[in-house]
Amino acid sequence: MSVQPLPYALTLRFDSRTTARIETMVAALDAAGLGDAESALGYPPHVSLGLFDALDPSRTEAAIAGLVADTPRIRVTLTGFGIFPGEPNVLWLAMAADATLAGLHKTIVGAAGGPVREHYRPGIWTPHCTLAVAIGDDRLGTALALLRRRWRPIDAEFRSVELLRFPPVERLWRGDLRKA
Repeated sequence: MSVQPLPYALTLRFDSRTTARIETMVAALDAAGLGDAESALGYPPHVSLGLFDALDPSRTEAAIAGLVADTPRIRVTLTGFGIFPGEPNVLWLAMAADATLAGLHKTIVGAAGGPVREHYRPGIWTPHCTLAVAIGDDRLGTALALLRRRWRPIDAEFRSVELLRFPPVERLWRGDLRKA
């Protein structure tokens, strides 16, 4: 029996106010039994910069630490909801296009030292914050209606980058983005 390597992720973490607002949305989905909420991951709301099947964590940390420390915090606006359709559907928060965020993504993923999974490659990546996975077609409209009732755009700020291994989620490294 062969053992699959544990995947790695590089994530962007939000400010505490944004995290709390997103956690409220996830809790509402949980309470309504709509899909497998992102809370099951056991990791706060975030945007994944990339998923990697193999990385050398020490090399990745060394390669990105200076880049992260030299990058100012990034402000974005969460503008609404999106869906990655399929079996299962994934419900997520969308954000306004941002050249600074796209540039950071390209730089960090390029420096990470391993092949990034296809959906996270520069030019393909869709920045998003997952709210729930495994939402069936029959419950997707209900989930959107629940979230839409109290929706208003969220002015958010990314404060840090983290390197994770999972499952379960294990934080291997954290670097703070520079205060502007």
